This record gives sequence, C-alpha cells and structure tokens, in this order.
Amino acid sequence: MATPARTYGVEAFREALDSAAAPDRQATLAREAAFAREAAPAREAASARQAAFARFAETGLPHHKIEAWKYTSLVHLARTRFQPAAANYELTGALPARLDGAERAVFVNGRHVAMLSDPPTAGFESAHRAGLVLALGAAADDDPMLSLAVALGQDGAVLDLQDGAAIELLYITAPGSGPQMAHSQNRIRVAAGASATVIERHIALGAGEATLANGATAIELGEGATLTHVKLQAEAANATHVWHHLATIPAHARYDNFVVSVGGGLARNRVTTHLVGAGGHCTLDGAYAGRDRQHLDHTSKIVHAVADTTSRQVYKGVLDDRARGVFQGHIVVAEDAQRTDGHQLNRALMLSDTAEIDSKPMLEIYADDVKCSHGATAGDLDETQLFYLQSRGIPQDQARRLLVEAFLAETIDAIPFAPARAAALALVQEHLAR
Repeated sequence: MATPARTYGVEAFREALDSAAAPDRQATLAREAAFAREAAPAREAASARQAAFARFAETGLPHHKIEAWKYTSLVHLARTRFQPAAANYELTGALPARLDGAERAVFVNGRHVAMLSDPPTAGFESAHRAGLVLALGAAADDDPMLSLAVALGQDGAVLDLQDGAAIELLYITAPGSGPQMAHSQNRIRVAAGASATVIERHIALGAGEATLANGATAIELGEGATLTHVKLQAEAANATHVWHHLATIPAHARYDNFVVSVGGGLARNRVTTHLVGAGGHCTLDGAYAGRDRQHLDHTSKIVHAVADTTSRQVYKGVLDDRARGVFQGHIVVAEDAQRTDGHQLNRALMLSDTAEIDSKPMLEIYADDVKCSHGATAGDLDETQLFYLQSRGIPQDQARRLLVEAFLAETIDAIPFAPARAAALALVQEHLAR
C-alpha cells in the first residue's frame, strides 16, 4: 500500500478559513432578508471557498516532492503562526511616485483603501465579490497556493476595461506586531477590440515580522483585445510572495506580461496562459535580480489549444551571493494546434560561485506542423566588455553594475507603457545600487 503523501501547514491555515468565510455568511443572511435572489452567488462563493480549502488540505503547503514545486518549497511557512493581516491605514512610509497616465487603486495588507486611491471609475470595483471566488476556483485544481487564495481571499480588484484604460494596482505590505498573511484575488476583463494596461506593484513599507502575500489574477480578453500587464515586485527581505496570473486569450487577442522581481526572501511568480482562438498571441518576459539568500522563482505554462497561435518568452536574471533563481517554462501544443509558433529562453548571469540557477524549459508537442524552441544559458559577465569599460576610466564596481543593468534593461525596454518602463528600470537600478 502506498504511503499517503505528507501534508504541511494545513491546520495553521484552517482557522483562518472561518474568518475569511464570515463575510460570506453575513452577506448571505443579509441578502436573504431583502434580496433572496442575490444571496445565491454568495452561498455559491462560500461553497467554492470550502471546496478550495479542501483541495489545499489534500496537498498542504507545496514542497519539493510536487513536480511543479520541485525547486521551491514553502514548508517553512508551517513553522510560522501567521494571522490574517489587519487593516492598516496609518502608513509610516511614503508611497512611490504615481505613474503618469494611470489611475491608482491602493491595497494595504490585501485590503482596498479608498482614501489612498483614485475615485473608482467605470470599470473598477473593489471589495470581496462572489464572482472573484468563482472565477478563480475552477482553475485552482493543480495549485495549492491558488486554492488557498480562493479559500482565504478577502479583497481584490474587479476591472472591466475599455480601450485606452490604464490602471495601477498598488499592493502595500505594512508589517504588524506579528507574522501576518494576506490573500488576494483580482479579475481583469478587457472588452473586445480594446487595448488596455494594468500595472501591479507590490512593495513593503517598513520591515518587521514575517509576511506572506499570496494572490492570483484572472485575465479574460475579448476577441481582438490587447492587454499590457506589468508586475513590479519589491517586498521586504522577510517576505514570502506567491502570485499566479491566469490568462485566457481568444482569437486575434494579445496578452503581454512583464515581471520585474527584485524583492522578498522568497518570491514565486507563476503565469498560465491558454491560447484558445486563432491569431492569439502571448508574450511572457521577466527580469529578476537576487542577492544574499533570496529565492526567486518564475514558472510559466503556455497552452496552444488551437491552430495558428504564437508565443514568445524571455526571462533574464542576475544572481549574486547565495541567491537562487528558478525558471520553469512549459509550452504545451495540443493535437489540433497546427502552425503553432512558440519560443522560450532563460538567460542568467551568475555573479558569485555560490549563486544557483535551476532552469527547466520544456516542450510538450502533439501536433506535426509547428515551430517551437527553448533554451537556457548561465554564465558570468563578459570580461571583454568589462575590460573595455575599465580601460576608459570607469571603476570596476561601476562597470559591473552598468553591464548588469544593460543586461536586464534589454527585457525592460520591451515594456510599451513608458511610465511603467521607467519605474521598472528605477527598481532595478535601486537594487543594484544597494
């Protein structure tokens, strides 16, 4: 008889489920009194939360024996007694500069703060919505942390974007008196034929006890729609950050995802895209820089479900000290997805002998007429370029920083929304200057 797989940390999160579900029960009772028909979604959402937690309980916290988490374990979270993050509106640090041309919605410890945000405009909602739970619940089967986000998520953004819309979702972690966790959910929809931009920015104001930020964003594009989606992650050294983007891309739609990650003790950014219409395209690009003992994981899965779809993926990372990087890129080409064109590449610069990179690019192809490739490289700085800069009077430390910045900027330069591109480059420069 096979030995059941050990699960980690389930009990530590179970009591949080009651507090997370409470608003649903209250909403149900209130609505039953006055709006009986509206109570049904709330009851359905409560049921979805319970189902999601049951899926999480089957696995527990992810660990190395789960294939998708082979290089990243979250078992350390079981050793910390996290409490749901309290609302915190008395921030002690300054907010980052606004991005010109983008509206801003601010979330502190996972909760929307209206007084720090622009007035909600058409297409923006906040507060827990039954639809958030239901939109993500069905996708949570193979990801225990996504299941946990669905089960415990209290707040998030619901965006219905029209042509030309640009919005920044600013997530702030404000450490409290003890370890705290926040689980979030977002839902982004872009109208058919429209072009929109969303920037997710995750920062910490202050450092203190350990934090866990766990969340997911569901993206639904109309036919012919384009979404530029930029994520900037720079949380504190004692933070664990786990986020999953899930996008469905119909005919002639385009989804461009850019991730720039320099913060957190452990950060995992996962993107899953399904190309379900001919002419659909996705670009997944990332730039990351780690030092000390940071662990930065970028995992993606692109499913080409129909014929005549394309994808491009480039991740570039720089690792120093004892930092560890993980890249897992999985392209799936279905049997009927003829004329698929998909390519992925991971390049890493290793600045010390004790830094580590685990690259796992993978193609899974069931069609005949395809053009697909993958690759991964790792190496040190180009000594010729370093010598060239030094020979022109640039000190070695500055020369190395310039080369590293240029290496990462090749990816950042592809961000089409200029204010987000500038913010991303500033984030990298600040990290390298420390």
